[in-house]
Amino acid sequence: MAESQVNRAKFIKSLIHFIKYFGLDGVDLDWEYPGYDMLPEVPSNPEDKQHFTLLVKEIRQAFDVDGYLLTFAAAPDPYKANNAFELDKIVDAVDWLNLMTYDYSGPWDNFTGIEAPLYGRWGEGYVGHPKYQFNIHETMSYYFSQGFPAEKIALGIHTESKGWVLANQTDEASGIYCPAYGSPNMTYSRQEGWLYYYEILQFWHNETVEDPRWSDVVLGRDQWTIYDHDNGKVDGCYLSPYMYQGKYWISYDDEDSVDVKVRYANHYGLKGAFVWEVDNDNFMGMYGKEKFTILQAINKAIVGGKGLEPHEILGAANDNKQCSPQAPFCDTVFPPRPVCVSDNECNNDTSVVCNMDYDNCFYCDVEDGDCKPGCSDDQNCPDEAPTCSNDHTCKPSGFPVLTRIAVNTKSCSGCSNSNVEEGLQLHLIGRYGAECSTNSLDNTDQVDYTSNHEAVFNGTILGGKDDHGLGGCNNYDLNVGLTAGTATWTGEGSWTPQADKPICINFYDPEDNKPTCCCNLPQQSLSSSDGATDLTCSCFML
Repeated sequence: MAESQVNRAKFIKSLIHFIKYFGLDGVDLDWEYPGYDMLPEVPSNPEDKQHFTLLVKEIRQAFDVDGYLLTFAAAPDPYKANNAFELDKIVDAVDWLNLMTYDYSGPWDNFTGIEAPLYGRWGEGYVGHPKYQFNIHETMSYYFSQGFPAEKIALGIHTESKGWVLANQTDEASGIYCPAYGSPNMTYSRQEGWLYYYEILQFWHNETVEDPRWSDVVLGRDQWTIYDHDNGKVDGCYLSPYMYQGKYWISYDDEDSVDVKVRYANHYGLKGAFVWEVDNDNFMGMYGKEKFTILQAINKAIVGGKGLEPHEILGAANDNKQCSPQAPFCDTVFPPRPVCVSDNECNNDTSVVCNMDYDNCFYCDVEDGDCKPGCSDDQNCPDEAPTCSNDHTCKPSGFPVLTRIAVNTKSCSGCSNSNVEEGLQLHLIGRYGAECSTNSLDNTDQVDYTSNHEAVFNGTILGGKDDHGLGGCNNYDLNVGLTAGTATWTGEGSWTPQADKPICINFYDPEDNKPTCCCNLPQQSLSSSDGATDLTCSCFML
């Protein structure tokens, strides 16, 4: 339907007829997901990302006639969201998005897990961990980072729970990440591993469970080991409860965890919250609770308007080492954190051309050992932006990077006078915090540090393959400015610079409108024993 304008127009016409016939006030688009078919979990047409954008914009144009609302259901997984949506292009066309912040764990995992954790735990924050970025806060952070405003996001809250059968029935094997498989379905969910909120209450308060597959469960709240707010044992990062009895292990939401999540929405100024789904709530008001228990808790927290308590304000998973209390983990062995040492380990096809989001090409961050999105070589860049810069983004020819460093020497006492020498090493800090470091500046065919001599070190963007010791500063984007730096002498003897502007940096400047930035040394000379010495730098137009 979405692949052609003709078919989209047919759909929109029938959609408006449907809305008018039933007296609705709009539509929520729930496509899971453009570019990726959730069932059977296979990639689909990659152009559906653009098709979805066109569909949203064309619906918006048609809906504006009668003022209908347009929302869409959005993926909680940042990877799937990045693959599916052009968020910057559709943000103005929708009234809000419904962020499906649940189903982070379930029977598809072979271990227990929290179904809708508010934050992640320390250790979950590296690429390769099965729950990397799988928590509400990091989902929300992704959408904020893409420019989607908080006031256009509704937080998703589940009345569905997830159940497992534990592989081992001991307290030590009944924590989180413990070996398990999906629990039997109950009478009403008809889906393995799925339970409803009123079924949780049934386990606690009812006299019988009719389903024979649960005949061995002992009813009564005191028959379960429960980690929740009520007994003060809820995990301080996840802030969502779980319980177990014998072989059964269940992650669920209750009134207290819903309250925290809605106060999170209040704290970050979200549009509000939505629930999936109302018929799984305690809609009859049984077991001494009010009708639609979860919906009522959502509504009270929104109307109350309270935000988070200080101990409830956490960050990304690996920032949360100190949250307390911490529910027990099983010693489940996950795949080791991948460590790369070269760019070619990060791309199956080293000649791939990066797309606009850099989600199809990668480079190796050797400091972290992680493969990260970005170009690793010029061959990864398209014709319109053919140069891979030091920040691993593709730039047009002539982009304003560092192209030249000139060093003016007054004298060099005891220095090597061979063509191959050690010399000055610089660490430069540009505008907005951009930083780079050179190798020991050296023209291998010249003596660079002799009396009253200017040594010039050119970047490869000006031609040639030798960067003359520029190292990490070769063609590096310092945002056309220099705010500070350090100089280290790596050679023999001591180097004495010219008194005024001994170190000057130029940027690519085909139109003659970029500044020259020069640095002075605050002492008369520099030797290897001085270590890194601060420079004073300023930029000016010649």
